[in-house]
Amino acid sequence: MDYLVETDPTKVRIDFELFGSPYNNLVARDDEGLPLIITATGTNVTVDSLGAFEVNIQYLTSTLTVKEGALWTLNISSPASTRITLPSGSAIIYMGVIPTNIGISDGKQYLDFDPGDLSVSYILGLPSVVQEAADAIEAADKYIAQKKAAGIILSGPEETLDEAETALAQDDYLTAKTIADSALSEAQSIVETVQDAETAISQAKAAVTAAQENGRVEGLTEAETALRSAETSYENGDYAAAEMEAGQAYQLALSASKPQGGGLLLYLGVLVVVAGIAGGYMYIQRSKESAPSPAISPLTSVKKVNLDKIFFKFDNLRLEEKEVLRFLAGRNGEAFASEIRDRFDMPRSTAWRLMRRLVEYGLVEETKVGNQSLIRIISEYTE
Repeated sequence: MDYLVETDPTKVRIDFELFGSPYNNLVARDDEGLPLIITATGTNVTVDSLGAFEVNIQYLTSTLTVKEGALWTLNISSPASTRITLPSGSAIIYMGVIPTNIGISDGKQYLDFDPGDLSVSYILGLPSVVQEAADAIEAADKYIAQKKAAGIILSGPEETLDEAETALAQDDYLTAKTIADSALSEAQSIVETVQDAETAISQAKAAVTAAQENGRVEGLTEAETALRSAETSYENGDYAAAEMEAGQAYQLALSASKPQGGGLLLYLGVLVVVAGIAGGYMYIQRSKESAPSPAISPLTSVKKVNLDKIFFKFDNLRLEEKEVLRFLAGRNGEAFASEIRDRFDMPRSTAWRLMRRLVEYGLVEETKVGNQSLIRIISEYTE
């Protein structure tokens, strides 16, 4: 508290009452800034003021302000003209009476009042908090509206944004900003899934078309069914399901085969298969005791993967991509997709996207073995 009292320099002392109790650091100075002797009893104070034309009273007290939530309120009853200086960064919410003057001193706003009952309510830091909440809501709303205009279904983020606007209307600014940020993040995640789903559907369509052109129609019906299901899921806004179903359609299209011939060709084919199985079995039995089994197939030669060459050439690989490559290197350079998913506890769609990236980088190749996908590091990086 800081206020000024005009005095008669011929009077030995003056008496007055302090605003607020308890208080501390009570100081009284004359018009030349010299300290004066003070005698205080409770809120009643006597100052030896002989020779002083005015007395400046300063002290600290916390009883004049009341805090409710983010709102601070100052209430006093002053017998003299009063100046109230607000803290830096505060915003006035309410004034009981109109001030006689408003100004800025040392970067702080002050209010001058005539004698009487005074009440001022303010909030610290309100403008920045309100603006941040409003900006967060505007950013989320703009992003969602833009993506909806492009045909993307964002029902979840819209509902979250409604919650943010409700919090803002209730003056819960921090909560409003947090929820708005969450709505934006949720929308961005869905848009990323949309892009992945579109890529997966496009690849599945290309694989189905290639199978049709090559006459590989055995098993292609299942691929076409999965592709239609993916397109339906996409239209309904279930983009994660669309991505997964498109991945299944892609794998089925790759594994589709040409129709088998009949009669003699079929008979000869069966003989070749049986002979191959028998020869393979005998080879396996003979080699069990003489050589260790490779990671994937007993017919696969031992390979050493040059990970240093891979990591040097592809310095932008993600951490999970590097871990999968290390896993493959420890498995003789190859492993089934199901083994990779189990090893790293990946969802099928996540593993599928990761494999596609490695294939596009030219690091691995994918081969169908029965109903499974065998992922193998290409020979350029093996010894």
